[in-house]
Amino acid sequence: MNILKAVVSKISGGDGLHVIEFDYHGEKLCMMGLELPSIKTGSKVLLSVKPTHLSLAKGDVENISMSNRIKAKIKEVQNGKILSKIVLDSGFDELESIVTLSSSLRIDLKKGDEVVMLVKASELFIKEVL
Repeated sequence: MNILKAVVSKISGGDGLHVIEFDYHGEKLCMMGLELPSIKTGSKVLLSVKPTHLSLAKGDVENISMSNRIKAKIKEVQNGKILSKIVLDSGFDELESIVTLSSSLRIDLKKGDEVVMLVKASELFIKEVL
């Protein structure tokens, strides 16, 4: 499980659906949730996303609906028979992405590549309030 330390920067919504925005080292991240945990603006939290929910892109990603984008460098690529485990360095945290081997080969993921990690707002969640 990937862990990112962030600060709550904005909370909006109502009627049981909320959008929570976070500051992750100057990058804006957001999540959607049905329940609002006991947090407020300024709360420090640990966010989490499963490695299988962390998509990767090389090159331009401007015209895509995913707003959670974190630049990273590939530290390691472990290609298996079906899946590839990609170890990433965001500059603040080491994270992992699991993609299909065919995707890894198609976009030619290799150590040292600069990529953008993409996470849907519905896949990001608060693991812990600090």
